[in-house]
Amino acid sequence: MRVKRDKGAVMVVEATIVFPIMFFVIFLIILYGNVMYQKSKIDNYVSAYAQWGAQQCADPLYLQTLKTGSVVSDTNDVDVKPYRYFGSMGDIITQVESKVLSKSKGTGFFKSMQPKGMVVDAKFSNFVVYSTFDVQAKYNIDLPITFLGQRIKLSTMSSYDSVPVSDSVEFINNINMAKNYVESNKKIQEAIQKVKDFLK
Repeated sequence: MRVKRDKGAVMVVEATIVFPIMFFVIFLIILYGNVMYQKSKIDNYVSAYAQWGAQQCADPLYLQTLKTGSVVSDTNDVDVKPYRYFGSMGDIITQVESKVLSKSKGTGFFKSMQPKGMVVDAKFSNFVVYSTFDVQAKYNIDLPITFLGQRIKLSTMSSYDSVPVSDSVEFINNINMAKNYVESNKKIQEAIQKVKDFLK
Protein backbone atom coordinates (compact mmCIF):
# COMPACT_ATOMS: atom_id res chain seq x y z
CA MET A 1 0.00 0.00 0.00
CA ARG A 2 2.81 2.36 0.78
CA VAL A 3 4.34 1.88 -2.69
CA LYS A 4 1.02 2.85 -4.32
CA ARG A 5 0.75 5.96 -2.17
CA ASP A 6 4.32 6.98 -3.12
CA LYS A 7 3.50 6.51 -6.81
CA GLY A 8 0.39 8.65 -6.42
CA ALA A 9 2.40 11.39 -4.69
CA VAL A 10 4.98 11.34 -7.50
CA MET A 11 2.20 11.64 -10.11
CA VAL A 12 0.71 14.64 -8.27
CA VAL A 13 4.12 16.34 -8.17
CA GLU A 14 4.67 15.63 -11.88
CA ALA A 15 1.19 16.93 -12.72
CA THR A 16 1.75 20.17 -10.82
CA ILE A 17 4.89 20.77 -12.90
CA VAL A 18 3.70 19.53 -16.32
CA PHE A 19 0.13 20.92 -16.45
CA PRO A 20 1.06 24.63 -16.03
CA ILE A 21 3.79 24.27 -18.66
CA MET A 22 1.37 22.53 -21.06
CA PHE A 23 -1.29 25.17 -20.41
CA PHE A 24 1.20 27.97 -21.06
CA VAL A 25 2.42 26.36 -24.30
CA ILE A 26 -1.14 25.82 -25.55
CA PHE A 27 -2.03 29.40 -24.61
CA LEU A 28 1.00 30.72 -26.58
CA ILE A 29 0.04 28.58 -29.59
CA ILE A 30 -3.48 30.06 -29.53
CA LEU A 31 -2.10 33.62 -29.29
CA TYR A 32 0.44 33.05 -32.07
CA GLY A 33 -2.26 31.43 -34.22
CA ASN A 34 -4.38 34.55 -33.72
CA VAL A 35 -1.47 36.75 -34.84
CA MET A 36 -0.93 34.64 -37.97
CA TYR A 37 -4.68 34.66 -38.68
CA GLN A 38 -4.76 38.47 -38.52
CA LYS A 39 -1.64 38.76 -40.70
CA SER A 40 -3.14 36.50 -43.37
CA LYS A 41 -6.38 38.52 -43.37
CA ILE A 42 -4.51 41.82 -43.73
CA ASP A 43 -2.31 40.29 -46.48
CA ASN A 44 -5.52 39.33 -48.27
CA TYR A 45 -7.00 42.85 -47.97
CA VAL A 46 -3.77 44.45 -49.20
CA SER A 47 -3.62 42.12 -52.20
CA ALA A 48 -7.30 42.52 -53.08
CA TYR A 49 -7.25 46.32 -52.92
CA ALA A 50 -3.94 46.51 -54.81
CA GLN A 51 -5.67 44.63 -57.63
CA TRP A 52 -8.71 46.89 -57.35
CA GLY A 53 -6.53 50.01 -57.49
CA ALA A 54 -4.59 48.71 -60.51
CA GLN A 55 -7.83 47.97 -62.32
CA GLN A 56 -9.15 51.45 -61.52
CA CYS A 57 -5.94 52.97 -62.89
CA ALA A 58 -6.15 50.98 -66.12
CA ASP A 59 -9.89 51.39 -66.70
CA PRO A 60 -12.08 53.45 -64.33
CA LEU A 61 -15.24 52.23 -66.10
CA TYR A 62 -14.43 48.56 -65.45
CA LEU A 63 -16.38 48.26 -62.18
CA GLN A 64 -19.31 50.13 -63.67
CA THR A 65 -19.28 47.66 -66.56
CA LEU A 66 -19.34 44.76 -64.08
CA LYS A 67 -22.29 46.27 -62.20
CA THR A 68 -24.42 46.93 -65.27
CA GLY A 69 -23.38 43.83 -67.19
CA SER A 70 -22.76 45.79 -70.37
CA VAL A 71 -20.09 48.08 -71.74
CA VAL A 72 -20.66 51.68 -70.69
CA SER A 73 -21.03 53.77 -73.83
CA ASP A 74 -22.43 57.04 -72.45
CA THR A 75 -20.20 58.30 -69.64
CA ASN A 76 -22.43 61.30 -68.95
CA ASP A 77 -24.71 59.12 -66.83
CA VAL A 78 -21.88 57.50 -64.87
CA ASP A 79 -20.20 59.06 -61.84
CA VAL A 80 -16.67 57.86 -62.59
CA LYS A 81 -13.49 59.87 -62.39
CA PRO A 82 -11.65 60.24 -65.71
CA TYR A 83 -8.57 58.40 -66.85
CA ARG A 84 -5.42 58.72 -64.76
CA TYR A 85 -3.85 61.43 -66.91
CA PHE A 86 -6.52 63.81 -65.67
CA GLY A 87 -5.55 63.63 -62.00
CA SER A 88 -7.90 60.99 -60.59
CA MET A 89 -5.06 58.92 -59.10
CA GLY A 90 -5.19 60.71 -55.74
CA ASP A 91 -8.81 59.69 -55.27
CA ILE A 92 -8.05 56.03 -56.04
CA ILE A 93 -5.08 56.01 -53.64
CA THR A 94 -7.18 57.57 -50.87
CA GLN A 95 -9.97 55.04 -51.39
CA VAL A 96 -7.57 52.08 -51.29
CA GLU A 97 -5.86 53.30 -48.11
CA SER A 98 -9.15 53.93 -46.29
CA LYS A 99 -10.63 50.58 -47.39
CA VAL A 100 -7.60 48.61 -46.18
CA LEU A 101 -7.67 50.49 -42.85
CA SER A 102 -11.40 49.94 -42.28
CA LYS A 103 -11.32 46.25 -43.26
CA SER A 104 -8.32 45.52 -41.01
CA LYS A 105 -10.14 46.56 -37.83
CA GLY A 106 -11.52 43.67 -35.80
CA THR A 107 -9.73 40.91 -37.71
CA GLY A 108 -8.67 38.86 -34.68
CA PHE A 109 -10.31 36.73 -32.01
CA PHE A 110 -9.23 38.89 -29.05
CA LYS A 111 -10.01 42.60 -28.65
CA SER A 112 -6.72 43.25 -26.86
CA MET A 113 -4.76 41.90 -29.85
CA GLN A 114 -6.08 44.15 -32.61
CA PRO A 115 -3.59 45.70 -35.07
CA LYS A 116 -2.30 48.99 -33.67
CA GLY A 117 -0.64 51.94 -35.33
CA MET A 118 -1.51 50.75 -38.82
CA VAL A 119 -0.12 52.87 -41.63
CA VAL A 120 -1.28 52.10 -45.17
CA ASP A 121 0.64 53.50 -48.12
CA ALA A 122 -0.77 53.09 -51.65
CA LYS A 123 1.19 54.34 -54.63
CA PHE A 124 0.84 54.42 -58.40
CA SER A 125 4.20 54.30 -60.20
CA ASN A 126 4.63 54.97 -63.90
CA PHE A 127 7.92 53.78 -65.41
CA VAL A 128 7.15 54.86 -69.00
CA VAL A 129 7.01 51.33 -70.45
CA TYR A 130 5.02 49.85 -67.56
CA SER A 131 3.11 50.94 -64.47
CA THR A 132 2.43 49.38 -61.08
CA PHE A 133 0.05 49.95 -58.20
CA ASP A 134 1.66 49.19 -54.83
CA VAL A 135 -0.01 48.86 -51.43
CA GLN A 136 1.88 48.42 -48.15
CA ALA A 137 0.49 48.17 -44.62
CA LYS A 138 2.66 48.35 -41.49
CA TYR A 139 1.22 47.58 -38.07
CA ASN A 140 1.91 46.16 -34.59
CA ILE A 141 0.15 43.42 -32.65
CA ASP A 142 0.83 43.15 -28.91
CA LEU A 143 0.47 39.92 -26.99
CA PRO A 144 -1.81 40.21 -23.91
CA ILE A 145 1.00 39.01 -21.66
CA THR A 146 3.06 41.13 -19.29
CA PHE A 147 6.59 40.16 -18.36
CA LEU A 148 8.31 42.16 -15.61
CA GLY A 149 5.64 44.82 -15.92
CA GLN A 150 6.04 45.23 -19.71
CA ARG A 151 3.66 43.99 -22.39
CA ILE A 152 5.27 41.67 -24.90
CA LYS A 153 5.42 43.39 -28.28
CA LEU A 154 6.04 41.60 -31.53
CA SER A 155 8.18 43.20 -34.20
CA THR A 156 6.44 45.51 -36.69
CA MET A 157 4.58 43.46 -39.27
CA SER A 158 4.22 44.38 -42.89
CA SER A 159 1.96 43.34 -45.76
CA TYR A 160 2.87 44.33 -49.32
CA ASP A 161 1.64 43.73 -52.83
CA SER A 162 2.54 45.20 -56.20
CA VAL A 163 0.19 44.74 -59.16
CA PRO A 164 1.04 45.68 -62.75
CA VAL A 165 -1.34 48.14 -64.36
CA SER A 166 -1.95 46.27 -67.57
CA ASP A 167 -3.02 48.61 -70.30
CA SER A 168 -1.85 47.64 -73.78
CA VAL A 169 -2.95 50.97 -75.27
CA GLU A 170 -0.88 52.78 -72.66
CA PHE A 171 2.12 50.57 -73.45
CA ILE A 172 1.81 51.29 -77.19
CA ASN A 173 1.44 55.02 -76.56
CA ASN A 174 4.55 55.07 -74.38
CA ILE A 175 6.59 53.15 -76.97
CA ASN A 176 5.40 55.50 -79.72
CA MET A 177 6.26 58.51 -77.55
CA ALA A 178 9.81 57.21 -77.02
CA LYS A 179 10.15 56.40 -80.72
CA ASN A 180 8.95 59.87 -81.73
CA TYR A 181 11.36 61.47 -79.26
CA VAL A 182 14.29 59.51 -80.68
CA GLU A 183 13.31 60.34 -84.26
CA SER A 184 12.89 64.06 -83.51
CA ASN A 185 16.15 64.47 -81.58
CA LYS A 186 19.07 65.08 -83.96
CA LYS A 187 21.75 64.38 -81.33
CA ILE A 188 20.32 60.95 -80.60
CA GLN A 189 20.05 60.25 -84.35
CA GLU A 190 23.70 61.22 -84.82
CA ALA A 191 24.77 58.99 -81.93
CA ILE A 192 22.81 56.05 -83.35
CA GLN A 193 24.38 56.62 -86.76
CA LYS A 194 27.89 56.66 -85.22
CA VAL A 195 27.16 53.35 -83.47
CA LYS A 196 25.90 51.85 -86.76
CA ASP A 197 28.98 53.09 -88.62
CA PHE A 198 31.28 51.68 -85.91
CA LEU A 199 29.57 48.28 -86.02
CA LYS A 200 29.92 48.10 -89.81
